[in-house]
Amino acid sequence: MNRKDRRTAAKRGATGTAPPGGHAAPLSAALFNLAPPSPAAATTGRARPSPTVARSQEATAHLQRCIVLQKDGKLRDAATAYRSAIELWPDFAAAHINLAATLFGLGTLEPASEHARRAVTLAPNDAAAHSTLGLIRQSQGQTDEAIVAFRRAAALRPDHPGFLSNLADSLRTTGELGEAIRLFQRAIALAPNFAIAHNNLGTALLTAGQVAEAIDRFRQAVALSPKFNVAHSNLIFASNFSGDDAGAPRNEASRWYERYGRGRDDARPHANTRDPARCLRVGYVSADFRRHSCAHFLAPLFAAHDRAAVQIIAYADVRHPDDVTRRLQPLVDDWRNIAGMSETAIVELVRADGIDILVDLAGHTAGNHLLVFAAQPAPVQVSWLGYPATTGVPTIHYRLTDAIADPPDEGDGAYTDRLIRLSHGFLCFQPFDEMPTPRMPPAAEGSPVTFGSFNAIAKINDRVVAVWARILHESPGSRLLLKASGLLDGSTRERVAGEFARHGIPSERLELVGWTAKPSDHLALYNRVDIALDTFPYNGTTTTCEALWMGVPVVTRTGNRHANRVGASLLARIDLADLVCDNDDSYVARSVALACDLDRLAVLRHGLRARLAASPLCDTASFARAVEDAYRGMWREWCDRAANSPA
Repeated sequence: MNRKDRRTAAKRGATGTAPPGGHAAPLSAALFNLAPPSPAAATTGRARPSPTVARSQEATAHLQRCIVLQKDGKLRDAATAYRSAIELWPDFAAAHINLAATLFGLGTLEPASEHARRAVTLAPNDAAAHSTLGLIRQSQGQTDEAIVAFRRAAALRPDHPGFLSNLADSLRTTGELGEAIRLFQRAIALAPNFAIAHNNLGTALLTAGQVAEAIDRFRQAVALSPKFNVAHSNLIFASNFSGDDAGAPRNEASRWYERYGRGRDDARPHANTRDPARCLRVGYVSADFRRHSCAHFLAPLFAAHDRAAVQIIAYADVRHPDDVTRRLQPLVDDWRNIAGMSETAIVELVRADGIDILVDLAGHTAGNHLLVFAAQPAPVQVSWLGYPATTGVPTIHYRLTDAIADPPDEGDGAYTDRLIRLSHGFLCFQPFDEMPTPRMPPAAEGSPVTFGSFNAIAKINDRVVAVWARILHESPGSRLLLKASGLLDGSTRERVAGEFARHGIPSERLELVGWTAKPSDHLALYNRVDIALDTFPYNGTTTTCEALWMGVPVVTRTGNRHANRVGASLLARIDLADLVCDNDDSYVARSVALACDLDRLAVLRHGLRARLAASPLCDTASFARAVEDAYRGMWREWCDRAANSPA
């Protein structure tokens, strides 16, 4: 796959290869050079007429004042002051660099890009100028240009950990994990206390499936920077992939709230009209209103919501809208673009909108706004969909789930939220338009039986590898097809192949596939799979639904937490509970037995799509009514509490 294809895949998000809320670390920030160079250095490499000495000295002094404003967070004042410095000296490269950084902070990317390009022209040997341009290009979604700029900055200053980290993070987004990891490690060797580099290295390691190593890096980032709440969220998210301790995510999430969220709750009373029967204003908060796995479950709910019961307001932190964004926008009553807004500004916006019920769709995944929920801008707050555990934020009062994913009296202690169990499942799936037609299973056409998993590599832990190796050993001649974003990287493919080799499975029995350029190509790969194997203790969600839609049966292994029961919940909705296993031996036995039953595989391939479409898992109207009934019950409880509270 060429870089353009990898870039497209990275921008597309989790199209069937990651769970809802697939996580990504932020770009390395605060790496702009805010120290003005000397007037001579400002025009390195070009012969330009210099201003008078007096004007250059005035411009340089002006720039020093601008930097103070910028460091104090007064970005608009700083931008105005930088422009004044440039008026005094139009070819002052340092002023253009810092104005670009300031405009970037204000979210005005195109003007920021213009000034960064100007700085590069004026000072082609200034690494900060190139790195600033790269950071802006990356935020504009122009990853190839960003990498070129970052490589130039790193070549000019190979000893600068910030420039190395920026380059590494851009390579991470295109799937070049091996090089990204090496560059992050170099940056950390140069600056051992560089918390952002530790965090972003953790994200690269997690994408590569090195979960324990990723957790160590996230812990280090938090230790180095105790206010680094994003790194702490990454640590919590990664804990869901590791071990059998169902309480670990809750314990870490509670620590997160104590450190960052406690004390943010706004004590102001909510002015919402306390009418238990009126139409409710429901706000959904997400960075995933785009081509992301969550959209498969959001679109059907939004489309089926009864507008007499609820009004929908989407709070979208989407910097690069795409075709799915455009599909979702007409399905809501109001669309609020919150990209680049501060948490305080979002809180005030939600309050001004008079939201009755605010729904978090991210949990501790990328782009979350849990600090908004900690301030409780809406009287009722709910968690759903994008994260398989509790947020640990007590001002999120409820969580939507079902009795299979969270059996009553078994898993409630793992949550700070109150569980609301929907009777027909906590998800409703809707495929995108480009779903190809299922073909006959490969084994029915004389090919070896092919097992497959399109889940993230982080979900394929040592125990999963050992169990899958048993299945392959007990199904002579069978093959395993794995597809995940992390498998774009050669070093990751080698590591995964090596893990199977240690269990006696040669590389010839594996097919390791990275991102495909088109979603339809990704889905067409299911036509090369006979049986999908679910991961544990972190099941697939979108991957399971996609496999079933493509006629591929899924064998799942349950456990002691929500993330390890999603497969059981999904299969129960389409009457395939016989493919739900509660121990390793039964998981192996049922997978092997199904591989031997070519007649059943053919029947399932022919009928699974229609079966899924007619099941509760695709019954959008019933699902929307169940969610609305849950919202109404929550709202009535708040009205009752509010009525009984002192004014």
